Amino acid sequence: MNLVSIVVPTFGRANLLARALESIVSQTYMNIEIIVVDDNPVGSLDSENTCSVLDGFLKRIPSMKYVKTLNPSGGGSARNVGISAADGRYVGFLDDDDEFVPEKIERQLGVFKSSELGRLAIVYCPMTIYSEEYNNFIGVTNRLYRGREQPLNKNVYGCIAGTPTMLIASEALTDAGGFRNIRSGQDWALIYDILRIGYEIDFCNESLVNVYVREEGRLSTGKNKVNSLKEEILEIKHEMIVELGLQEEKDKILAHHYYQIASALKFDEKRESVSWLLRSVRLRLGLRETLKFLVGFILGQKITNRIKNNVSYSDKR
Repeated sequence: MNLVSIVVPTFGRANLLARALESIVSQTYMNIEIIVVDDNPVGSLDSENTCSVLDGFLKRIPSMKYVKTLNPSGGGSARNVGISAADGRYVGFLDDDDEFVPEKIERQLGVFKSSELGRLAIVYCPMTIYSEEYNNFIGVTNRLYRGREQPLNKNVYGCIAGTPTMLIASEALTDAGGFRNIRSGQDWALIYDILRIGYEIDFCNESLVNVYVREEGRLSTGKNKVNSLKEEILEIKHEMIVELGLQEEKDKILAHHYYQIASALKFDEKRESVSWLLRSVRLRLGLRETLKFLVGFILGQKITNRIKNNVSYSDKR
């Protein structure tokens, strides 16, 4: 049986860490090593609480690896620390506030075994998204692509596979240089870096990850995300457009990106968000996206979230 390494970076959420670890321990595939990367400040209460949670698991799983960063380094760098400690032929990732479905690793290894792709490096899956505050279902992601060229181009617009959905061949991680040291979008950049050097991607067509979102507190949200969208991610997209020969799609790609920035700002920085929306509209942003933005902009965050969660709950029923 091939060894699978699961890297779990944790920062400030010791109270949720046990749920994530339990979902790894409960996998139907047994040959797994767990690597917890404690990215909390040295000597902090969060680090102490993390160690307290791990004590119970270490009694059950003595082989579990605990790695402490010297200073908080962020999601991508913390995962790279975990990769460097991994011995598995395949590596997966789980944020401390999410969880795997019990069959996740077994199903994804099955795709690695059965896929006809010649240089398969990533197998991913849809993920089910829940609201932590409202304790209800929001939706299931459905961007599924196979091969290399199509997923490489589609990923330019937006990440086709979230970090916890992917199981990755360790060789490909090494060849791509791991996660980039950017403030957000690390999964998006990693997919690009792996596919552009000739590897391919495949998928399981079933949700095998539960992701819990909150208004605050996730690794990938907040000011870091907005600033990253405006700066380093925008710069990388320009590089992608040139490298992949997507000049004919440039306006469409940038319109979509400016819309992402506008949407991220619309509740807190209204004037700036309108500026980004206008830039997007000038590049022929679709009417549907424009109306969606304006509705949220006018109603405000509380009403928009309430409507979104009520609709999601109704859809689930």
